[in-house]
Amino acid sequence: MSRLLIACLMIGLAGTGCSQTSFGGSTTSTNGSTIQTTTVAQGADSLISQRRRVAIKDDAAWTALWKEHRGSDAGRPNVDFSKEMVLAAFTGEQLTAGYEVKIGSLNIQGNRVLVNIREITPSSSTVTAQVITTPFHLVKAPRRTEEVVFIEAP
Repeated sequence: MSRLLIACLMIGLAGTGCSQTSFGGSTTSTNGSTIQTTTVAQGADSLISQRRRVAIKDDAAWTALWKEHRGSDAGRPNVDFSKEMVLAAFTGEQLTAGYEVKIGSLNIQGNRVLVNIREITPSSSTVTAQVITTPFHLVKAPRRTEEVVFIEAP
């Protein structure tokens, strides 16, 4: 019985996103046109322990955020800030696995870019590993001059 419990806990820990994963190519719509976004990094092991949403439009701010997020400049993805911007969402410290944050659609509304964010929390009936996580999602999108506003989805 104890071996089964240990095996279940190990499987749970393996699925917590303890390493950074990258994938991309999501497409989001805006007033009839399309904004292409690319996931730069997503996972559950950021060094940023406070909830935060941020739009990065220059290399100095990107370098500072990446160092805070990863602890060093190593592995910082290249971004051409003359054409692109980075949108970042951090949930802050969570006491169990099963939390996630996703940057969804980008919509232009007047002089604002609305960025939809969804935080996913484990249900009360979900068995989760008792491990501290700090979920994050960072995406690249075409640079916009409008004000960026993050909207929390229910």
